[in-house]
Amino acid sequence: MIKRGVNTKMNRSLAPLIIIFGLVILATVFLSSKGTVKKPEEPSRVVNSFPDMRLNYMAHQNQNTQYSERNDPAPNWMPDIPSLLLEAQRDFEQGNYGPAEDKLRTIMIFEPDNVRAMTVLAYILYSARKFSESAALFKRIISISPYDASAMANLGAALARMNDFNEALKYSLQGFSIDPSSPVTLLNLAGIYAMSGNREKALEFFKKAADRLGDSIIPQAYDQVFDNIRDEHDFQSLVAAAEKNLSRTKNQHEKALNSTLPGTPVKKDNRK
Repeated sequence: MIKRGVNTKMNRSLAPLIIIFGLVILATVFLSSKGTVKKPEEPSRVVNSFPDMRLNYMAHQNQNTQYSERNDPAPNWMPDIPSLLLEAQRDFEQGNYGPAEDKLRTIMIFEPDNVRAMTVLAYILYSARKFSESAALFKRIISISPYDASAMANLGAALARMNDFNEALKYSLQGFSIDPSSPVTLLNLAGIYAMSGNREKALEFFKKAADRLGDSIIPQAYDQVFDNIRDEHDFQSLVAAAEKNLSRTKNQHEKALNSTLPGTPVKKDNRK
């Protein structure tokens, strides 16, 4: 009984100290938490945190606007356009159209008026038989470069594939007026006239193209756009002449090559 009374008395005397100690701890925690201020993120880290440009175009577009308004240097998520364009062209030449198209569309996000990127992309779309999309890109190129005869010829080809021969001829003839010696324009006009049923004009421009292309006209002659004039005597004569010239050139090349091979007897000049 005596021990219990002593313990009770001690507990009562310590109670105020425990309460005061607890209040001090709470006050310390409160003041420390109140005095801690969260450090804001630096602008550069916000820029670096953006995902890859292909995944979040709108964020990049908005951020790019802010940079242009402040005349700050371009942020580090901007792509290397020349390198990306070279890679896209390499993909296109190797037949990797999907990766090439991805790269070209990325370039056009940051440089919407990049004529080279639009041209290669238009070729890809044309190869994929997306003639309407291809034509739209060629029209956009012409709006930027009104005297681009090649773009006009290509637009004419795309429109002809859509059976819009009037518009195809309009743009192709405009290109012809700018560059009448362009083999592409001449060949396209021959094809458009052939597809539209104008055999006389088709043969006229096919002959002009053959004069410019020489032996290179041979693979072009087998394009289905010339099916309507394939049975024409003049068409067959032009192709036969090109094939004969190619064969003659090949034989001459082989003779020249054989004459330079080791072991080939050399005629001596006995003249003094």
